[in-house]
Amino acid sequence: MKTLWFFLFTVLLICPHSWGQIASTWDGPFLRYHDTVTDETIDVLAQNKLFDEFHDSVGFINAATRVWTFTRASGGSLLTSATTNGVATFTSDAADDSAGHIASDLVWQQGKYCNMEARVKIRNPTSGFNVGWSDAQSEALGGMAVNFSGVVAGASASDAAVFVHDPDATTDLIRVVSVKNGTTSTTATTLNTFSNVWRIYRVSLDPSGNADFWVDGDHITQKALGVTATTSMCAYISGISRAAGNTYVDIDYIRVWSQR
Repeated sequence: MKTLWFFLFTVLLICPHSWGQIASTWDGPFLRYHDTVTDETIDVLAQNKLFDEFHDSVGFINAATRVWTFTRASGGSLLTSATTNGVATFTSDAADDSAGHIASDLVWQQGKYCNMEARVKIRNPTSGFNVGWSDAQSEALGGMAVNFSGVVAGASASDAAVFVHDPDATTDLIRVVSVKNGTTSTTATTLNTFSNVWRIYRVSLDPSGNADFWVDGDHITQKALGVTATTSMCAYISGISRAAGNTYVDIDYIRVWSQR
């Protein structure tokens, strides 16, 4: 009997398994541990990882120790709060086209199967945002890496793969767009826009430059050869006001991983 229990215990330790809501799945070259209900990535076995739950406001804001670069095109702030589990909130000033950009360093490449995932909430329908990858940590006044005006997507970045919501669009939707060497892809609609609801966005890039997009664990689409395969990228989130009044974009966590 002792031998049987030892065998079962050993199998549980060394094999992918699910305890409660936590399961493990091979995701490309990585073993990804995720919540079976929300599909939030809990952890991943990868050689190169970056994760921030935004618990430490001093470390986040202090320029000498920060992990993220925050830039703003006009007034606004990015602060962590004492909310349960920690949340970083971008608040714009009240001017139209007030934008802010949160980005990692430009140290990630598609050839390493880079992935970024973020749990994000927008609080008001006049807020625009990008979530994904860009080849620049910030953009000029009034712009995000990818913008939408009327029925046309436009890119400030030369290479990017992002979810985009822009109230300047004719139809109020959340879309996915990739940009390769300055050329913007066709768009794909993810779902109707929403306010004050947490969603988990994930964008994966492979060595060929293909970009895959997920929302809450559902695969939305792939943009084949969507980005330049050799471009260095940053994990990137931006928020912008598209009307007079403050924009609020909440970030629960950002997780990034790749091969070394």
